[in-house]
Amino acid sequence: MKKFLFTFTVIILGLSIYTITFSTDFVEKKAVEKVNNVTYRSVTPDYEWIIEFDKGINEPILNTESLYVTDDKNNLVAVSIQRDSNKTVRVLPPEEGYNQEPVYTLNINKNLDLEHLGKYNPQDTYKINFKTEEDI
Repeated sequence: MKKFLFTFTVIILGLSIYTITFSTDFVEKKAVEKVNNVTYRSVTPDYEWIIEFDKGINEPILNTESLYVTDDKNNLVAVSIQRDSNKTVRVLPPEEGYNQEPVYTLNINKNLDLEHLGKYNPQDTYKINFKTEEDI
């Protein structure tokens, strides 16, 4: 009976440690953080955003006014836009890469997506906050 209780306790303890260590919250904590109540993703300084539109890109408005990056002071960041296909766009980082201090925002005009064309105000944007870290 003592052997059974000991084995049972070891198994429960092991499962508890495994659950805590490999839980989704623990794993995702490194990828998504909060700074001043702003949730952001961690990326490398030379990270390229790849944006895929299921129904295609509204090409007439694909420019730096509809797809751009700003820093935490709302200044534009010098990124480049590269259309890979009718459905995929890359946002290339600045030549020197992103700095580690600010939290950046990738701004995507919702009307860029042909699937949602005309459903949004021209100023409606989807925003992704991110910050750079060297060791991701």
